[in-house]
Amino acid sequence: LEFRRVLFRSFYNDYENLLGQDSLSSGGTGSGDQFNLGKAFTYGVESAVRYDLNEWFGSTFNFPVYATYTYTDAEFDSTFFSEQYGQVTNGDKIPYISPNQFALGAGVERQDYGKLLLRSYFVEAMYTDPSTASNVRGPKTDSYYVVDAHVESPDLGKGVRLYADFTNIFDNQYIVAWRPAGARPGAPFTALGGVKFAF
Repeated sequence: LEFRRVLFRSFYNDYENLLGQDSLSSGGTGSGDQFNLGKAFTYGVESAVRYDLNEWFGSTFNFPVYATYTYTDAEFDSTFFSEQYGQVTNGDKIPYISPNQFALGAGVERQDYGKLLLRSYFVEAMYTDPSTASNVRGPKTDSYYVVDAHVESPDLGKGVRLYADFTNIFDNQYIVAWRPAGARPGAPFTALGGVKFAF
């Protein structure tokens, strides 16, 4: 369903033979080895709202705002033994898939003034091992909320613009993985700057 700037949709995926890969981004060793994870399914809903408040104010500035939300349930649909995760039971949660995530953003911009954009997002805690999905004391990552900012200059001539990105501006500390060698922290406060060229 899509009406003007509102989007809502649901999804369902049914896997007969889910294939996993040992990568750093998924909390593995980074070997790239693939492994079988049997039957599995995921389902959920996602929605997004985008709007420019300038349509209310009639200003010479634009005030873009947006909000997104995603709910995901991901479970194994068979019982098997995995070298990666050990004993997996039908109904165990698939690791490292957050059930609830949302993002909010707002900004102000004008062609001859540049732009300032604020972005924030929340990720709920995720299971790191399917065999502990039904155990409230099982290992999980942290839930976390992060705020970022983007600043960009107006065109300085010949398509040149300066910009700066600030991520995790409140320097929140949180754990994003427990595999393969214990707690792995999220990225700390980071500032980056650069130059854009438009040809």
